[in-house]
Amino acid sequence: MHTGLKLVSINIEGDKHWDSILPFLEKEGPEVLCLQEVFEDQLSKLTSFPYLHFTQNTLRPYWSEPGGVPRNFGTAIASRVPLKNVRDVYYWKVGEVPVFFVNGSPKEKHATHWYGCSVAEVETEGMTFKILTTQFTWTPDGMPDDLQRKDLTTLLTLLKNEGEYALCGDFNIPRIQNELYAQLVSAHTDNIPTSYTCSLDSTYHRTRTTPAWEHVRHYMVDYLLTTPKYYATDVRLQDGVSDHMAIVATLHSR
Repeated sequence: MHTGLKLVSINIEGDKHWDSILPFLEKEGPEVLCLQEVFEDQLSKLTSFPYLHFTQNTLRPYWSEPGGVPRNFGTAIASRVPLKNVRDVYYWKVGEVPVFFVNGSPKEKHATHWYGCSVAEVETEGMTFKILTTQFTWTPDGMPDDLQRKDLTTLLTLLKNEGEYALCGDFNIPRIQNELYAQLVSAHTDNIPTSYTCSLDSTYHRTRTTPAWEHVRHYMVDYLLTTPKYYATDVRLQDGVSDHMAIVATLHSR
């Protein structure tokens, strides 16, 4: 009997939450870990995951060192078993090298941030799983703008070339509330149970003590999406890990 592939996906908010992330990973013991908002030079903390693939999004300093040295920042796939056919699939990229992130208007953020998927394949129990993870285009109020619309169209076009896969990450597209959600799931199964109405963490999210929390506490923005070959069981969101809840699931291949 195939037991599947245990996967965890977390938006880790830079260097803020390693004290809670590492014990959580030790307890859960996933075979594959997908990370968003991670500094490349901090992946060495993942001593239980010897196989790593990092995808650059931008340059920015540690949160703990405002104005400090710019560091490679992006998404990553970490694994306890070897990764195969690793690569990056960018759906928005400007320039030949990443530039320092400008935390300003939506256009300034977008112009200084590459958006792409980390892609890797893993084999377990004789089955191959293609895993993708991304940090999708941000908007200030969770509603679509022209940049987000364009990037989703490009992403979905590129994904048609990927065959079968599981795609996870922080999509910045609130379920149901953002009209682009319907487009996103038209080609995928959303494996997050509908009983979850928010994937932001009330303990760690930056808006938790502000009036904005009343608005964003209904944002379900972190997803595990699958094409028909794959399905997920034992899917849950775990709080107390980062500013976004962690996705925990077991992937299976039909």
